[in-house]
Amino acid sequence: MFLMILLSWYLALPVRSAKIIYIPKGSTFEIITYLDKNNYDVGLVDALLVGLIGKPQRGWIDIGA
Repeated sequence: MFLMILLSWYLALPVRSAKIIYIPKGSTFEIITYLDKNNYDVGLVDALLVGLIGKPQRGWIDIGA
């Protein structure tokens, strides 16, 4: 129950990022590492969530925020 509340809170946080980001080719860990090194606010929870959803495709993503 607590984990579900914590996860809901985390997912409700606003995304602070450039409007267009580049996702490189590689494993989920490599992608998260790349984003972290390029000053995107990502962490272990993000890696776990992306791993559950599936492998992201490489390329440019327009967040539109």
